[in-house]
Amino acid sequence: MSRVFLENADLSGADLSHADLNRAALSQADLSGAVLFYADLSDAGLVGANLAEANLYGADISKITGWQSIKSIRYANIYGVKSPPNGFEEWAEKHGAVSIENQQEWINLIRKEKQEQTKEKTGDKR
Repeated sequence: MSRVFLENADLSGADLSHADLNRAALSQADLSGAVLFYADLSDAGLVGANLAEANLYGADISKITGWQSIKSIRYANIYGVKSPPNGFEEWAEKHGAVSIENQQEWINLIRKEKQEQTKEKTGDKR
């Protein structure tokens, strides 16, 4: 089976739903905001990858490597990931990932957080 090399790739916001990323080299890749809905990430390398706000709903993450070195997983939705490595879900939630079945609820959570950040930057106390 061939291997896809996407190190340092900017895949932010990409729709990779149902993508076959089996054995993909994704080190240092920017997957922030990417839709990885039911993607096959089995045996993918994720050292230094940015998964902030990525949708991993139902993704196969069996045998992923480098997950403890993911750059950011803040607000990534890990609900229903298939075959996570031992300790992955606990580690991910400790680093800001969420597990929310309802996709609209997850989107609303991110919007609310961004609004809060905007208020803090502008000094708006409302």
